[in-house]
Amino acid sequence: MVPTPFSSPLLVDTKPLFPILPFLHENFEIFQNSTNYHTNGTNSSWLYSEWFGWIGVAVCILTWGTFTAPLKIKYVRDVNFDPMIYQFYFSAVVFLLSFLVLAWNEWYFSWYGVAGAAIWIPSSIFSIVAVDKLGLSVAQGLWSGVVILTNFIWGVTLFESKIGNYYLTALGLVLMILGIVGVATCSKWNVITTTTNKENSTTKEDDLEKKGLIEDESLASVTVTQHHSQETTPLFGKNQSYDPAMNNDNTTPNYGGVMSHLDHLIAQEEASLHDHAQQESLIHRGDAYGAYPSSSLNATKEEYMNNDDMNRHNKRKQRILALLKNSKDYFIGILAAVACGITGGSMFVPSRLDSDRGSVYMVGFGIGSMGITSIMLVVYYYYYFFRYKKELSFYPKLSIFPCLTAMLWQTGNFFAAFVSAGPLGLTIGMPLTETSLVVAGLCGLIFFRELKGWKAIVQFFVSTLIMLVPGCILLALFGKT
Repeated sequence: MVPTPFSSPLLVDTKPLFPILPFLHENFEIFQNSTNYHTNGTNSSWLYSEWFGWIGVAVCILTWGTFTAPLKIKYVRDVNFDPMIYQFYFSAVVFLLSFLVLAWNEWYFSWYGVAGAAIWIPSSIFSIVAVDKLGLSVAQGLWSGVVILTNFIWGVTLFESKIGNYYLTALGLVLMILGIVGVATCSKWNVITTTTNKENSTTKEDDLEKKGLIEDESLASVTVTQHHSQETTPLFGKNQSYDPAMNNDNTTPNYGGVMSHLDHLIAQEEASLHDHAQQESLIHRGDAYGAYPSSSLNATKEEYMNNDDMNRHNKRKQRILALLKNSKDYFIGILAAVACGITGGSMFVPSRLDSDRGSVYMVGFGIGSMGITSIMLVVYYYYYFFRYKKELSFYPKLSIFPCLTAMLWQTGNFFAAFVSAGPLGLTIGMPLTETSLVVAGLCGLIFFRELKGWKAIVQFFVSTLIMLVPGCILLALFGKT
């Protein structure tokens, strides 16, 4: 027997607690375990109007689009919050909020809810890692697309949903895949920009070095022999000072210049070693290196070339290592986001196997999430202690941020019940909630400056608005009958 608003003693006691939410009592049917489960999830006999479904869609978009934002707060990033500790606070709040459904339902516990929680916990941890490695925009856009694809695969395989239109469904799948790839790779422009800037900086440094800045003491001066007298002329700058030590015949000249200058000097010496006019011209231009034998200059040039090649090789190696380091974080983030999407798209599969469906599924889900997370935390705590010889930091003063994450996420789940069970249903309402990834992208762009450069920004919004969202709608409308 389905409890009525007046048959639940808990509801009678808690009714005064909801003066600002009268729809909880006026539309009591949609919260019961006997929720209608037709294919599209809608029923014209429901008592509340469609406008509240649109409110639910708006709330889901805002909460699901911002629930990971606390992960990017400066205080959280500065302390390097451990994902397991963050998940512990997350699960604790989900556990507490899950009991709100008992305000309009009798007590009910489902082991399927525990199973769903066991799938959700790794999904949540993967999301924390993905946001840390990829940023809010890219991570959520990527796992949202994977969630939709995973839901579709479960529907057509395990639950044998029949495809309504194969062509439009295929188009939706192609758009979804292209959108996922586009979102996953839009951050490459950030890497390219950073690498280009570093290369440009390195090139400028090389050019300055090759031009022989006056700060380089090795290019202080050279000795020019003319007839039987000696005079010293600055090599590349008027402000260079004369080093008397260079007049010592026992002092080995330090050329340190550019190969083009060495080539020029060798050509000059081979043409006319004792041509006074050319020597005067060289001195006047400030390009004179001195009347040293060509063999000595060739040896110096060869030594310079070897040193220059070694320096270039080392700099190239450093750039490659830096790029690989960035790519390592990138690939870890991609794998975490995909894993988050697969597990997140599977977390509600146990709810479809439960004979008593409805919002009370959240009770078992909350209990399971808290219990499983606690067990995982104990194991992880001792593992961390024995490996790193220090205790995990819980950062209680910063616990407000994971709690805020959990409240936003659970609020979205609560209003999603209105959307999926109401007039908008699974065909219109739920696909619209996936536009939350656009909100996440805007948050990452505006507040955290994650996407740099117009190419990355354009690719992200094209991938989400033109590919992911339309593909999601096509799958929802034509992916099943």
